[in-house]
Amino acid sequence: MKNKNERIIFITKAIGISFSISLLLFLIYIIYLRPIHLEFSVVNSVNYTQKKISFDSIQLKKNDLIILSDSRLLELNLDYLNTINLSIGGETSKTLNYRIKNYDFQDSSLIILSIGLNDLLFSYNEKNTRKNLKNLLDHLCSKTQHSDVFICKILPINVDGFFFDKEEVNNNISSLNLFFDTICLKNNNKKKVINFGDLISSNQSLKAEYTYDGIHFNKKGIERLKSMLVKEITHE
Repeated sequence: MKNKNERIIFITKAIGISFSISLLLFLIYIIYLRPIHLEFSVVNSVNYTQKKISFDSIQLKKNDLIILSDSRLLELNLDYLNTINLSIGGETSKTLNYRIKNYDFQDSSLIILSIGLNDLLFSYNEKNTRKNLKNLLDHLCSKTQHSDVFICKILPINVDGFFFDKEEVNNNISSLNLFFDTICLKNNNKKKVINFGDLISSNQSLKAEYTYDGIHFNKKGIERLKSMLVKEITHE
């Protein structure tokens, strides 16, 4: 009987230790490894690699309207001047910062920057996300001067997902959007922060009528976004 009880205690302790180790490894992955793992998966995917090669060959001209974003703005074409959409799905501010090193931006350009949601969905904390965004903007401004940079505030989501919930993500988005207001651009570039308040519901989520999955825009959402951006760029 004594040996049986000892075996039960031993097994219980072993299960407890195993659970603790598993929990520790899980937390290490979430806090430290998940962003690196997901970014690595994105930039080494066939889609990302092919698009990057294609975009690297584009010669940017002075009158181009350049869009730098993730999957949210993949389908956006403003029909304004010559729109060059350099967006790739899964992009974070860190991976975009690395990608633009191959781009020759002209001076006095028009640049739309909409990035940062994947940083949060990939589990970057707010401090690191701010740092990555600042590095991206400093790098961008080092490659052009006297350009108009339209920084889009991150729109909230309307869906819960693996490793995150809607309220937590949207609270982080609200805090990060305040950061955009404080950023100063270098090299005589001008900043215009765009707030898409009309696309946000009363509970601070992306309006359901503008999205097909709670994150990405449907056709109606893209058209509404398009009209708002053109109005901001043309000052109508």
